[in-house]
Amino acid sequence: MKKKFTQMAFAMALMMAFAVRVQAADLIVEENGVLPNYGTIQSAVTAAVSGDRIFVKNKAGNVPYNENVTIGKSLSILSYDPDGTYYVFGTYTVNAIAGGGEVTIIGMTNNSGSIVAGSTGSLTTPTRINVLGCNFLAGSYSGNLLGFVAHIAGNNFFSGSISTRTATITGNQVNGSINVADVGGTVTGYPEDTLFVVGNRLIGSTAGAFGSGGINWSNTSDYCMIANNWVRFDGNGIVVSAAKTAAGGANVIENNSVESNSGYNNAISWSSTIVAGQTVRIVNNSLNDQVTGECCSGNPEYGVQFGTVNVGAFVSVNYNVTRNYANGLSTASGVLVSFTGNTTGGASFDNADATGICTAPECINLGSPSTDFTDLDLTRNDVGVSGGSYNSTNFWPNQTGGARVYLVKTPRTVVQSSTINAKADSFDR
Repeated sequence: MKKKFTQMAFAMALMMAFAVRVQAADLIVEENGVLPNYGTIQSAVTAAVSGDRIFVKNKAGNVPYNENVTIGKSLSILSYDPDGTYYVFGTYTVNAIAGGGEVTIIGMTNNSGSIVAGSTGSLTTPTRINVLGCNFLAGSYSGNLLGFVAHIAGNNFFSGSISTRTATITGNQVNGSINVADVGGTVTGYPEDTLFVVGNRLIGSTAGAFGSGGINWSNTSDYCMIANNWVRFDGNGIVVSAAKTAAGGANVIENNSVESNSGYNNAISWSSTIVAGQTVRIVNNSLNDQVTGECCSGNPEYGVQFGTVNVGAFVSVNYNVTRNYANGLSTASGVLVSFTGNTTGGASFDNADATGICTAPECINLGSPSTDFTDLDLTRNDVGVSGGSYNSTNFWPNQTGGARVYLVKTPRTVVQSSTINAKADSFDR
């Protein structure tokens, strides 16, 4: 009897130990770490189970952890110091997690290296990658593979770009381009039909500098909401080469500040054919070409350039301010496109070098008068990044602590007795 009791107690102890281990745990990485701590980030990742958090202590003198890391389970990697940053050097590869999962990286400073999606995943149970409050001195985010969903918020890419397929991209500074493309299939496990690219700055590595790329959209699976971005570019500013055409939703480019520093380029270029029933709205944008006197035949240059607009499409180009585009506001016919409230900026029309905010008279309270676009102070919409509920100052400074709501999605107009649906994207340590 005693023997049986001893065996039973031993078995129960094993079960209890196993039960404790499968719950989320906190693992610590530190210089020359020995168990229970770890000396490298990869060794902690290998030892962890899904749901664990890995806290990284900086080495003496902030010498970076020099290693490439591969992740294939649901984990969070963040600084040991609250609201701090941890220093690394290397590429972080996130492989698809069977059945779906979530990898969160917060507060990384990567001296040379990127975060990349490494293997094809499931379209119905995608793997989510969150990159929040990180600095990439010479690296990018590259997640344009099947079966991945990303939230990229509040990061600095000093010499790199963001490339995704299904993502929310908010409050980043990028000395490069933002690229959204759904090559290879549609993610069906993502509950929303609109992707948000909001409050980003593509202005080069220093205030007033011009970036090497703009915002490029090539996604037929999701509607776009490209709003309140500050784009100083050498090339076309915002480019849509493919878009969702189904009726029932809208592709929107609104309240962006776009500025060109090179000849014969368009601020907004919509080369994708717009078909009957499709809705496209380009409204309240501040568009300025810094290069004057560009002309003429064979070198088209417009504030808003279209490819083909078919009869029956719902296209509006309203309340935009443009300056110095040699061929005018748009290529489109007024028969097929609604043009209302657009104006040409005068000598004082410009966007602030660091913020993109236009303070010229053409921009203040001269955007759309619709209450859908009311500014945060409840006045009429300002043209450019400071207008509307996605006012760019909501997203800057872009790294402000360990817990943050980085995007709120609510109806623009609330009708009495109607139901209000509000969603917020946020993170916490």
